[in-house]
Amino acid sequence: MHISPIRKQTLDTIRKHKLISPHDSILVALSGGADSVCLTVLLYRLCRESKMFQDVTIAHLNHCLRGEESDRDAQFVRQMGVDLDIPVYVETVDVRELAKDRKLSLETAGRDARYSFFRRIAGAIGATKIATGHTADDQAETILMRMLRGAGFRGLGGIPYRQGEVIRPLLDVEKSLILSYVHEIGHPFCQDSSNLQTDCTRNKIRRELLPLLEKEYYSGLSRRLCRMGTIFRQIDFFLQDQTEQRAIKTCDLSQKGKIRLDLSHFFDYPAPVQIGLIRWCAEKLTGGAKDWTFDHYLDCLELITRGETGRERHFPGSVRVSLSYDQLIFFRSVHEVATLNQTLPIPGEIHIPTSALRIRAELISLDDPKLEAFPMDRSGATRYILADFDELKPRLTVRYRQPGDRIRLLGNGTKKVKDVLIDAKTPRHERDRIPIIFSGQDILWIVGYRRGSIALVSETNRQSRIVLIQAI
Repeated sequence: MHISPIRKQTLDTIRKHKLISPHDSILVALSGGADSVCLTVLLYRLCRESKMFQDVTIAHLNHCLRGEESDRDAQFVRQMGVDLDIPVYVETVDVRELAKDRKLSLETAGRDARYSFFRRIAGAIGATKIATGHTADDQAETILMRMLRGAGFRGLGGIPYRQGEVIRPLLDVEKSLILSYVHEIGHPFCQDSSNLQTDCTRNKIRRELLPLLEKEYYSGLSRRLCRMGTIFRQIDFFLQDQTEQRAIKTCDLSQKGKIRLDLSHFFDYPAPVQIGLIRWCAEKLTGGAKDWTFDHYLDCLELITRGETGRERHFPGSVRVSLSYDQLIFFRSVHEVATLNQTLPIPGEIHIPTSALRIRAELISLDDPKLEAFPMDRSGATRYILADFDELKPRLTVRYRQPGDRIRLLGNGTKKVKDVLIDAKTPRHERDRIPIIFSGQDILWIVGYRRGSIALVSETNRQSRIVLIQAI
């Protein structure tokens, strides 16, 4: 049996990258253009003739960007579904309005809307894969565009064959082969007039730069770019593995909305792994760091190499990064001023709203065996303190620091809370999030840092009622 070159190439890609398995139900993203028409026909025939997977469904999003032409494409897709007897889902979104509302570029708003629609439909119908019609030409354009923007290894790896449930079976197929195939089978397709314009970077690369480079400098450049992308992907896979091994040991994710990167051995690692660790933190915090570029990672690296302790830099996704002595701290911006003003009952417990921290107070006696787990410690630099209940004011309050707050120290004298936290090398952005417990107007405890000199427990007075206060 004769197998057409494009079918063979597509099958090779599917098998090599394990894109499809027999139990899969596939949702095809059909725009109406030659690439997606080719993909739809190929998958339809593979499903019907070789039973490689369960079934095929079509999805199309009308972006409302090209007026009647957009409506024509949507109708074309509906008719193609009828002709092939394939279920079709078509939806309309005003992408221009969406971009305006969300302050996004048309390209970004359109992409977000498309994939949101595809994933929603896939979930509703039980489709396990979403197939898109990206080709080798798209791959070459993407790699060249990212090269011009100064991308790193991952960016220069180009478009992945598989990204979660999204698969790209035509990624090794050149556009010329696709056009030959659709003409050979006599299947119509739609022309997108916006692809002829050169008012966006990708179109300029596609219609002007790549043809110029191919003609004047490097014949076969597109294939070379795709080959280069394969090499960079392999390098990136290796670096991801190396980074993951080190991230497990050096990155602290224990606090919600914050990641701490331990820098103790940071400069012992190769430079690509250093960048990889920074990327790893950004991706974990933001769920992908999709708006970050290689330059952003270099900015973080510069913050470390310059030793700019206490400095903060702002990055996409409302992320701020600061250097705190031997740690690089990633955290999400908090736009509202944090407020805290709660009463701590005895006994009782309160929750600190900006963290997972709880503060618990309970009454015990000096003879309670439980005290064995809480040695007498007057520093306050622990997760607990002991206080003489009878020396406390009737009401304990908990709040964050305010300008001018001072703590009365053990021995004599007072000290600004700000200076206590600076001496403890507390990052600037954390200083306004440290709970402070007050007895009346006096500071009893800067939680986890310093105890005040009030309500000290005397071990000689066995009749004292003791308050055990813990930060949990």
